[in-house]
Amino acid sequence: MTELVIRTKKEQVAFRPGDVIEGAVGWNSPEAVRSIELRLLWHTVGKGTEDKVIVDQKKFENLESQGAAPFLFTAPEQPFSFSGKLISLVWDLEAVLRPGGVSASKRIVIAPAGREIVLGDAAPLPE
Repeated sequence: MTELVIRTKKEQVAFRPGDVIEGAVGWNSPEAVRSIELRLLWHTVGKGTEDKVIVDQKKFENLESQGAAPFLFTAPEQPFSFSGKLISLVWDLEAVLRPGGVSASKRIVIAPAGREIVLGDAAPLPE
């Protein structure tokens, strides 16, 4: 069984715009791995059509069957993580392994205070 995991430095999941998002993507596969694509993205959740935008990505190629690759992203200036009554905007780190399409994701927050903005009476999204 193929395993794929995303870890951030010191398990940090809350960032401010401009912060460095640092970590490693790790894998263990019964066969050689052609590539892993790691994406920093945001998407909307809630009523209406879901939007999804890949802000940055890294590609690791010609890999052994197991290992880890470090990564660095810079948290963008916007949009901010928020939860509203009808819609929320969430940030994720998402990795996809080829061949096989095994994927993993890690929810993160990007906002000025380093925590999700909660609008109105909305409760923060569960992790």
